[in-house]
Amino acid sequence: IQLHEEVPAKAQEGMPIMRYNHYQDLSCRAFGPVKGIWVLMPFQVISIYGIATTYAVTGGSNLLSFYMLLGGTVVGLGPWVLVYTGVLLFLAQIPNFSALRWMSGLGAAMSVTYAIIAIILSANNPAAIEDISFNKRDETEQERLFSIFQALTTIAFAYGGHSVSLEIQGTLPAGPYQSTVPRMLLGLNVTFVAAAIMYFGVACTGYAAYGNQVQSNILNSIGQPVWVIATAHMAVVVHVLASYLVYSFILFDLMERGVARVVKIDTIVKRTAIRFTLRTLYVCSTAFIAILAPFFSDLMSLIGAIGVIPTTFVLPSVFWLVLRRPTWRCWEFWINWLIIGVMTVIGFLGAIAAVRNIVLSAPSYETFSGFGGNAEG
Repeated sequence: IQLHEEVPAKAQEGMPIMRYNHYQDLSCRAFGPVKGIWVLMPFQVISIYGIATTYAVTGGSNLLSFYMLLGGTVVGLGPWVLVYTGVLLFLAQIPNFSALRWMSGLGAAMSVTYAIIAIILSANNPAAIEDISFNKRDETEQERLFSIFQALTTIAFAYGGHSVSLEIQGTLPAGPYQSTVPRMLLGLNVTFVAAAIMYFGVACTGYAAYGNQVQSNILNSIGQPVWVIATAHMAVVVHVLASYLVYSFILFDLMERGVARVVKIDTIVKRTAIRFTLRTLYVCSTAFIAILAPFFSDLMSLIGAIGVIPTTFVLPSVFWLVLRRPTWRCWEFWINWLIIGVMTVIGFLGAIAAVRNIVLSAPSYETFSGFGGNAEG
């Protein structure tokens, strides 16, 4: 957030603040125009595309749960991923990132709604189950270690906002000499604290109510009252629709700027056609992968390990060390190196744990569920 702005040496003489409104701009400032792109882009693409795919699975699964609560017959996940994708195809044509403010605010409100419902109902335990167990799973020390690192990378997944934080900061209104850092830091800190309270509140009350039998989607464990749970499922759907768009607009911009370098875009019709084509292909590709690989929790931990941890924890510290150049006597030097070292280890071991769990659980996965003739993953 602080690296978003660079005050030139002659700022006192009238030079405006230099701003890096894209994560890639900051990376190129640190490592140069070529190396800077390749230092960041692989991790940023994995993070954003992986988050979008995971949200497609989440949106589809919550639509399916909503449908079942209303008395629908048993169907697979795939058709509901397509329903979710159909809404996205329309919303993805929103022209620019700034126009997403209303959608982002709505998504945040729906996230809070879901969390409040889950916490209150879990605390009241309306569908209490018998013989709740809080015992450790019957697993070896090696398996328990893998589970710990997979859980850590799943938690990291919830804090993937650094992939879009500079773009969000760039939309804050500010004059050429006015810093956006204080407002952005305040908003970021409030968001992180609120997310921690809400998500850990859901986790703690859910585990207290249902023990080891709690499902990955706490709403499926609660079950009653039906109309409240149905409302919570739709709140999740709206939340992931908004989050999908906020993250994916970064890749929309990258794709469209890439095409603009090789294709002359001189009319509104051509610009609109390119935008529609690229965004449609992107949204459809995430839907295809979501239907092909519908393992929600394992996907979250894998993307958290190989995408979110580098872009949210490791690279910001690297950029700080390169651009600010603190001496080894400064606490900033050591704290940034500590973050880099610890989070790299967590990400590496978390990725191994996620892949291991995907391989072990593969026989239970159903690809193209709901389309007939499901292939076992």
